[in-house]
Amino acid sequence: MVSSNRLVLRDLATPPSLLNLLCSTGDTLTRLILHLTPLSLLASLPPGQFHALQSLVYCRPSGRNWRHTSGEPVVAFQDAPSLRRVALDATFPFTSGRNAPSFVLPWNQLTHFLDFDAVSESTLLFTPHFLSQSTYLQWLDLKLGGDDMNGNDFSHGVWERPPGPDFMVMNSVTTLALGFPSSMAYTGMFDKVDFPSVRALRLRAEEACWQRYGESQSRFLTKLQTFKKVEFLSLWVPRIDNGELESLFETAPRAHTLHLFTHGLYTRVFQILEAKPELLPHLHTLVLDYNESGVRDSIEFTYLANSFRRLLEARTSNAHPTSCIRRIVVWSRDRALEREFEGVIRRFVESDGIVFGWRLSERRENMSEAMWMEMDPTSNGWEEARVTLDLIEA
Repeated sequence: MVSSNRLVLRDLATPPSLLNLLCSTGDTLTRLILHLTPLSLLASLPPGQFHALQSLVYCRPSGRNWRHTSGEPVVAFQDAPSLRRVALDATFPFTSGRNAPSFVLPWNQLTHFLDFDAVSESTLLFTPHFLSQSTYLQWLDLKLGGDDMNGNDFSHGVWERPPGPDFMVMNSVTTLALGFPSSMAYTGMFDKVDFPSVRALRLRAEEACWQRYGESQSRFLTKLQTFKKVEFLSLWVPRIDNGELESLFETAPRAHTLHLFTHGLYTRVFQILEAKPELLPHLHTLVLDYNESGVRDSIEFTYLANSFRRLLEARTSNAHPTSCIRRIVVWSRDRALEREFEGVIRRFVESDGIVFGWRLSERRENMSEAMWMEMDPTSNGWEEARVTLDLIEA
């Protein structure tokens, strides 16, 4: 499908169809989405075809046939002078018995990279291969694999080693999103690279459960505390206890925007922030998402509303010495909730000038990655990557 200067290719079976389509649009194409296109077909494309390309998104075929049997990397985009944004779910296909990257890319000019590879344990490989070249990278979203978390085996003593000569400091990265394979914990990537300039931090995991990891919890929290410039904190962690929530909030004392994806957390978060004014002391914006599961009944909403009201009372009209909630944004597919929320905060809008924004989202359930990109202000309209994530997570 061709739309203006954007091309979407899906389920291509033969090289001629791929070559003809790309060769006819390559000079003017600025955005390219390759969905379910075998890597072996892309490997047949020569370089030098994509002078105007700015954004590339690749989603491999599902199942066993996705593997790149030839072992040759895709070189068609290695010299694309305008390429800035890349999203891949096949960073390392592990072909021919070696950990070879699937795509040869101009890493030294990329500003945005999204790795949503759920098969390869790619992050430990990605770090030494590419980050050292990515001097202009600003936005980094990595899906961690099980091997990326192997550093949690302290019998190897990896945490006792000081940073080696290959340790990297990525001053250019201002947005960092990490998707954990299950539990949120320390990742070996932190032994190889530091991100001191991160301002927007997103953490996605099924659970925290730090009591099972002990030292890993301490290492993880200590590492988060080095992100001293975080102003935008986004959390998607369905199973997390109050102590773990408080520990996360303590690592982001400068955060002014809190972004929550799981509605089951909201009441507890509101209660914690009301009771402990020292947490998130500069909070002024709350972004809430009700797409994964709506409020189930009036009793539940009443309980939530009361907690929300008490939080606003504690953090508006100079009640808090430094935190004053000024903006609330709610994303939902349920228009009925808009009236409910307006009822809760109406007096705060009238008396304290709170800005209330309602965003109608058409996202389906369990689409947190796509919704994160839809809501993240630093994604800067990277629409094609978000659309691809919709297709994958559907």
